Amino acid sequence: MPLVIVTATDDEELAVQAIRERAQDYLVKGQFDGPTLLRTVRRARERQKAEARFRPVQETLASVDRTVAQLQQLSQGTPPPRGQPTPPTAAPNPPPGN
Repeated sequence: MPLVIVTATDDEELAVQAIRERAQDYLVKGQFDGPTLLRTVRRARERQKAEARFRPVQETLASVDRTVAQLQQLSQGTPPPRGQPTPPTAAPNPPPGN
């Protein structure tokens, strides 16, 4: 469910914090009408849907970043940090003709 904050204060810092805390938008009481509220809620729903589609991509990229870091450590002879699995290594190619 999208979250739109409606407050009595026009505080920019509060608005930024609300957005950081997962609100999709921020409105000040008395400074919007029905059409603005409707448009804000519709946009909030669309942003929430886009975030849900993007979340798996972010998770995949974070996993790739961890794997790359592990591979870099292995290539430098440094073992991965404790609790981190060692990435699989490719089997060496057999000599030609075998």
